Amino acid sequence: MPIADKFYAIYNRCSLPVDNSASVTDDNGFCYSPVESVYDTLASLKADTEKYFTKEYLDSTFYKNLADETAFYKDINGKLYKNTDAVSDGKNIWDTTACVISDITDTGFTATVPYLDLYEAHRS
Repeated sequence: MPIADKFYAIYNRCSLPVDNSASVTDDNGFCYSPVESVYDTLASLKADTEKYFTKEYLDSTFYKNLADETAFYKDINGKLYKNTDAVSDGKNIWDTTACVISDITDTGFTATVPYLDLYEAHRS
């Protein structure tokens, strides 16, 4: 769960720290700030993410937040920047007692863990 929560926070909560003193505005008018973490480019962030999740899963979830003019992260001048205009401060409450393991094979399994996304609940 800690790995899943880490990447959920990065991709859906924009949790990577930034240097707000070096912000730039992109062509679409969104403010981006350079990320201050072990990830120096989008490629390095994706490489680490792909150690834990399948490409198919990532394309249908996390990577959707990188795909359009409001991308949460993108490379600017060869460095990873975060969209500081698209930050969510919501929290997840994971119900780890209700975890269901299925599709068990010799090389993997599927774990389904319900959560309450408080940010989404307040928006509806």
